Amino acid sequence: MPTLRFTRLSKPEVVRSIDPIRLLTLLKPHAEFLRSRGLKLPTPSKASRLDHQRLMPILISPGEKAPPDLLDALSMIDQMSAPRAIDVVLDHLSMADLQLTTNGNHSATDIVTQAWLHHRETLLRRNRTPEPVSDVWLTC
Repeated sequence: MPTLRFTRLSKPEVVRSIDPIRLLTLLKPHAEFLRSRGLKLPTPSKASRLDHQRLMPILISPGEKAPPDLLDALSMIDQMSAPRAIDVVLDHLSMADLQLTTNGNHSATDIVTQAWLHHRETLLRRNRTPEPVSDVWLTC
């Protein structure tokens, strides 16, 4: 089955809605790429100071050298944060699996980001296996 690769971020608000620590964790493996584009990532203790003004243009127009894994992650987080899709994610991964408190105030985007960081294969496998709500899974 062919793989569809997204080459840029289409909805910047998705990134802005990710908890700063989770976003930093997601971006850290790509620090070299981001640094080459003029963005230095803050330390974890200063995650809330991440420069979104510099980050957004990089993600919107990442260029040919953008790490495919980063673009795949952002695309999956965007897709799976939709209301019907998050229900499917939570049908397959519990809050305990995700290492999230059940009484926490977690956005759908945070839940999916956490799933990507800790259960990527589950998300990818679910994305390749259409269900009755198949319109929430991107299938090529």
